[in-house]
Amino acid sequence: MKVGIFTPCFREQVHIGQSYMLARLCVSLATAGMRPDPFYRASACLDAARNWAVNEACRRDCHTLLMVDADVFTTEPTFLADMRDEIKTGAAVVGAAVMTRDGRENTTADGAVGTGLMLIDLRKLTDMPQPWFRTKFDERGEVSTGEDISFCRRVMAHGRRVAIVRSFPTTHVGEAHYQFSPAAAVNAAPRDGAPLRAVETRHHA
Repeated sequence: MKVGIFTPCFREQVHIGQSYMLARLCVSLATAGMRPDPFYRASACLDAARNWAVNEACRRDCHTLLMVDADVFTTEPTFLADMRDEIKTGAAVVGAAVMTRDGRENTTADGAVGTGLMLIDLRKLTDMPQPWFRTKFDERGEVSTGEDISFCRRVMAHGRRVAIVRSFPTTHVGEAHYQFSPAAAVNAAPRDGAPLRAVETRHHA
């Protein structure tokens, strides 16, 4: 199995934690007999970068595509196994819980999740119209829905499942480090009745 690994990196800059994570991941995938295929694109437009990445991964004959933002990482060595478990049960998209810079989890009540750390089953996108990622703006020209949340909602609208995994810690780097902890999630009250390990949502068009 070939696993595409993509990072959109503005000015070709990534955090050292993300670099170490990807190095460990490539070694573990190769050891397990899989073929890691990392690539990146330097772009200031996330919509264009992510749409290009899906097409590029398909061109490279990848089965799945792991998107990892330049400022997001995890120290959990088995994180991809947890995400792949959700793919095996039929999820089209699996996103890890990551804290945003305003201290909130990157998830929505309807089951969408940000692309900070996301695994996509490329076979589930073949009959979806492009562009897959598209930012939505309001009448004032301000962002109303980011390209990642709108992507998840389009996937769900086409009858595919989106899973949110909260089984490993993640770090989002900015002016400070924003960390998600599974232990904190277990101790917190459930959000919208969602399971603590994963949220799976199925919408039909």
